Amino acid sequence: MNLENKKTALDDDAAIYHQQAEEDGRKPLKERLAGMTRKEKFRYLWDYYALKVGIILAVTALLGYALYQTFRPKPDVVAQMVIVDCPWDMEVMEDYTEELKSKLGLDIKKETVQINHNYRSDSTADSTAISTFLFANTLDLLVSSQEDILRYAENGVFYSLDDLPEDIRAVLTEEDFLRAAYRNEHGDGDGAVHIYAIRLDNSEFVKSLTPEGYQVTGMYMGIHPCTKERVDRSFDIIRIMFGLPIPEKTE
Repeated sequence: MNLENKKTALDDDAAIYHQQAEEDGRKPLKERLAGMTRKEKFRYLWDYYALKVGIILAVTALLGYALYQTFRPKPDVVAQMVIVDCPWDMEVMEDYTEELKSKLGLDIKKETVQINHNYRSDSTADSTAISTFLFANTLDLLVSSQEDILRYAENGVFYSLDDLPEDIRAVLTEEDFLRAAYRNEHGDGDGAVHIYAIRLDNSEFVKSLTPEGYQVTGMYMGIHPCTKERVDRSFDIIRIMFGLPIPEKTE
């Protein structure tokens, strides 16, 4: 058997096949389908268009999702809390955030609460971020150590809690209040001692999140006075954190 001649013949057949395929590809679709059975037509059209249609659909779906994520209405953040040196993990805090939103009775499609719990007291970048939140009036509640909270209080950051709602005051002791005097170099503040933060050690918030056998102490919380409405909502959050009911709102 002459293998060389056989190889040449196979090459010729392949060339003829490719030439025929190219010629068929240049023919109008109607002409290419002529003479095919219904099954052959379906198979031909499927092979010809399936990949193109699939790519178009995939690109359209990805583009649509990206546009939806970019332009969909985002819930209004009605309260933001920052916890510095948070002792609980992300899953625990996410669950508590959902619980908080539910107890506040928020319309979750339009309103939300954020609890940022990844900030560290030894991070300059985190301290700068917190200061930015405070300056922009987007931070309502700050939870941190006594030393950290006292530093902010002495710089006039927090809302005075001297007139704390009676139902909240009733579940606190004098040891739960953190007092400080504020008067800066510009003369802002009266220089008198006021209540600027409350201790959370005995709150339902700390007790419910801390596993049995562990103890979390030294956590204090201050309210930043963004607006009266947000201060009132901060009081409701404190009520929830101490296991108190939220009073009905009067018009």
